Amino acid sequence: MENWPIFVATVTLLVLTPGPSVLLALSHGIRYGRLKALQTIAGNVSANSIQILLASLGLGLLLKNAPLLFHAVKWVGVGYILLRISSQGSVAHPACLIHSRSGC
Repeated sequence: MENWPIFVATVTLLVLTPGPSVLLALSHGIRYGRLKALQTIAGNVSANSIQILLASLGLGLLLKNAPLLFHAVKWVGVGYILLRISSQGSVAHPACLIHSRSGC
């Protein structure tokens, strides 16, 4: 617990740094409006909160010390990504998310 303030400060800084989540919220705002952008932001905050909770409960240490569990979680993630890709039909180029009228 003595590292908790450093952990929270680091995670807060990383969350506030523009990245893929900000690009996604921005593109949803441009394409679908304010409500969709706010829903995207709420989903991102929820996901980050769950990650912070699991990390603080020691899930990272558990995965580090149990290689079989780590590989199982990793392959479940791969399966999830493949399922999402197959359900969408194709993956759009990130630039197409912002410039939807550019012929992508």
